[in-house]
Amino acid sequence: MGAAANVGFVLLGLLGYFIAITPDDWRWVLIVGSTPALLGVFVLSSLPESPRWLAGQKPVAGQSKAQPLREILRPPLLRRTIIGICLGAIPVIGTSANANWLIPWADQAAAPQAVTSPAGSTEEKPASAPRASDPRLKAWTQVTRSGGAIVGSLLGGWIASLLGRRVTYFLISLVSFLISSYIYLYLDPFDPKFSLFAFLLGFVGVTYFGWLPLYLPELFPTRVRSSGTGVTFNSGRILAAGCVLGAGLLMHVFGGDYARVGTWTGLVYVLGMVVICFAPDTTKLPLED
Repeated sequence: MGAAANVGFVLLGLLGYFIAITPDDWRWVLIVGSTPALLGVFVLSSLPESPRWLAGQKPVAGQSKAQPLREILRPPLLRRTIIGICLGAIPVIGTSANANWLIPWADQAAAPQAVTSPAGSTEEKPASAPRASDPRLKAWTQVTRSGGAIVGSLLGGWIASLLGRRVTYFLISLVSFLISSYIYLYLDPFDPKFSLFAFLLGFVGVTYFGWLPLYLPELFPTRVRSSGTGVTFNSGRILAAGCVLGAGLLMHVFGGDYARVGTWTGLVYVLGMVVICFAPDTTKLPLED
């Protein structure tokens, strides 16, 4: 399902690459974007609950009814919940407040710009003859970044099983930081290597989302597993929303300089390298009932 999200982004990017989409097209674009809701209906009606979870919900004589939300917010599970929230927030922040800037950055680069007149002075092109903005550049950037993300999200769980949970998260954070720093410090959207490194940032930075569905459920016993996983992952999204607003303030401070904003927001991956050191290693442990 995580990979399918990025399949959708690739398809929308290809749509924007081959079809000139204007602000007046917002109605049919929103309709196209809403089609994954059909997948949600299919999952809700067709996907069975976990037999282990159902067995844990049966009432037992002498025991009170399970209260999963309360349990994950109290010791001894509270520490794992907090760590899970941090681990879930970092990749969402990295995607929303760092990697996603590549697309509007490409759009900004392709927009009409000042030109140099024959006399050597710099002036704006007259309104009757602007350099055409090329929407295909940002569309192709979305295709390459999300194309890499498809591969990364598919391989994240496999890599974690091969290298171990904590080592994998640390390496994802390290390589994402290096790639992001290289893009924003040394490249621009017209550089021939830009598409390649956009693909690589999508590939490595979204490997997190193949890792998270494997690791987060392992933090919690079966009776509270779905609640613990849902709270840790989606709380990260709430934190990411605030960080994206903060990144918007950075954009204002830096005068719309995407390269400088991307350089600073890429530091979130360094935080990931630190947080994972405090997380329990569940690589060889059986699921707790």
